[in-house]
Amino acid sequence: MFEKILVPTDFSEKSKYAFEVACSIASKTQSEVLLLHIIEIPLQATKNEFNEYVSLRKEGEMFFNRVLRHTAENLNRFIQETPLARNIKVKPIYQIGDIALDIPELIVQHDVDMLVVGGRTIHRLDEMLEETNREKLIRLARCPVLAVNQRIENFDLKHVVFAVDLKDEEVKTSGKIKGLQKFYGFKITMLHIKTPFDITSEKEILRKGNRLLEIYGYTNAEFRIHKSSSVKRGILEFAETHNADMIAIVIENHNWIYRFFQLQGNLAGNMVNTFPKPVLTFNVSRLKF
Repeated sequence: MFEKILVPTDFSEKSKYAFEVACSIASKTQSEVLLLHIIEIPLQATKNEFNEYVSLRKEGEMFFNRVLRHTAENLNRFIQETPLARNIKVKPIYQIGDIALDIPELIVQHDVDMLVVGGRTIHRLDEMLEETNREKLIRLARCPVLAVNQRIENFDLKHVVFAVDLKDEEVKTSGKIKGLQKFYGFKITMLHIKTPFDITSEKEILRKGNRLLEIYGYTNAEFRIHKSSSVKRGILEFAETHNADMIAIVIENHNWIYRFFQLQGNLAGNMVNTFPKPVLTFNVSRLKF
């Protein structure tokens, strides 16, 4: 179910938070963690017949080799300085390229089951409006993406809020969530946000929600309706007041969460970038099942 977990790192504190969570999950699920660093500098390089990077320009070979050597050393140091990584299998990977373009390809190449990404702190309006690499990965990844914003001591899952749009496509994610529930035993609250623009009756919403619960086949689960002025506000309100350890959301081309991301632009991605608890996203239009 979760045999390989990919964690991109830029060696920052926030990427270390993501690595620690990935190691914690791996220790529960017996997964292998792939720790990845992508070198985003304009090096003129190619791969030889041994799949090794070589410089295309002789005068840049010394600098090129120094960059690769330091990257390998930094990855190994990063692993050694993380106590949670000592009892699991961690494979360091590095390559030259572009984060948002190369990681989706690596997910397919290595048959990755989950991508765990750290965040960044947004300070200025232009940063808020700019689509982050993490938001691009949520759109492009063919596996669930777990976003981690802060350090979590003793990562554990006891209550997961799963925001749903009551669409049949969301059933595709049930195996992934049940897989995690098998290891953690958490309670699942399937949550539907009813906004003032939602004309569907509560009775009909409850009927659809309980039907989906039955189809999903979850144990230790409930369906709830929460009224709020917006989808984002409603999810955050409910998660905070009900002490959720993680939010799970489905992004699909026609559901209200996806439309919210699209219509609100990168301001919507700000929820993923700033919410203190982990957020697990499933883009069902791209997920491999």
